[in-house]
Amino acid sequence: MLRTPEDPDLFAALVAQVSDYAIIALDPQGVVETWNLGAQRLKGYTADEALGMGFESFYTPEDREAGVPASLLAAARRDGRVQHAGWRVRRDGTRFWGDVVLTCLRDASGRVTGYAKVTRDRTDFKRLEEAQDAFYAAFLHDFRTPLTSLKGFVEALRDAREDERGPIVDRIESSADRLLAMVQELVAVATTRAAAADVPLAPLDVTEVVQRAVRDLPPELRPGRVVVGDGAAPAVANADALHRVVTNLVVNALKYSEPGTTVHVEVEAVEDDELVRLRVRDRGRGIDPRDLDTIFDELERGRLAQSDGGTGLGLSSVRQLVERLHGTVELASVVGEGTTATVTLPAGPTGQSSAGRSPAPTGQPSG
Repeated sequence: MLRTPEDPDLFAALVAQVSDYAIIALDPQGVVETWNLGAQRLKGYTADEALGMGFESFYTPEDREAGVPASLLAAARRDGRVQHAGWRVRRDGTRFWGDVVLTCLRDASGRVTGYAKVTRDRTDFKRLEEAQDAFYAAFLHDFRTPLTSLKGFVEALRDAREDERGPIVDRIESSADRLLAMVQELVAVATTRAAAADVPLAPLDVTEVVQRAVRDLPPELRPGRVVVGDGAAPAVANADALHRVVTNLVVNALKYSEPGTTVHVEVEAVEDDELVRLRVRDRGRGIDPRDLDTIFDELERGRLAQSDGGTGLGLSSVRQLVERLHGTVELASVVGEGTTATVTLPAGPTGQSSAGRSPAPTGQPSG
């Protein structure tokens, strides 16, 4: 049997002091009649400010225009209660993801006397959900390249002479290793339920990762157009994540530049700043200047996008991965002349110079 305090003032005092939930009473028209500590903390209004406000004030302009507040009152009257989750607006204009239960209150005769509205801030779960969705979308996008490479190398193996099979088998093994590493990463994310789960970092040579990433590209992308610099460039990163970054940037550069042009990949160790810079330069169509601020957003392809198979996920994946490597990525572009993507990573412990490097054509390792 449900028991409530016999003293209404005591019960009101208990509700007023609850801070984890916004608990308010509305009159039959949806006007605020009571306001507790949780409502003040969550929505930013004091009781003096909130009393007498219509509860639709806490909804976004989009929801108000769509009639969401009124529809929730109607649903509560019809069904007794209604639950709804969505973005809500604080006093300062910022938004939070609110999980709301709205209960219709009636007197003994069945007449509606008002509503009890309980709201919980679930912004952290919403952000996690969005981060996981973005991770999975980027993961699926990046998963296609090694799969495509694997199929291409298997086809090449069928037609290869005996003396040509060794390098092809090595590339098949490399693509398979990448797929296994990505699956292990997916399991780690699913286990931790955090899309931004830390990746293990270790010293590595950025140039070696770049050369391996270019070698692993599927033949139909014509990786021979890629010119990779040589010379050691030690950094602290994750080889599998960096491989995905390089693959996405080089694939974009190849896809969006003319077939006869060259894509240059340069790696530079900046000893004074303890950084390593990786640049991927193409001579493609470029990016509209108005899109540079948003081109890393998920599903954003920019004004110059054409029907060429792009998904708008590659650069989003690059940004996610680089941030997990504690680095930065930026783009510089001139329409009709090309684009340069620059990734900056923490330098490795050896501090070796990469100066004096000469280009190595066709993406093969030099030396």
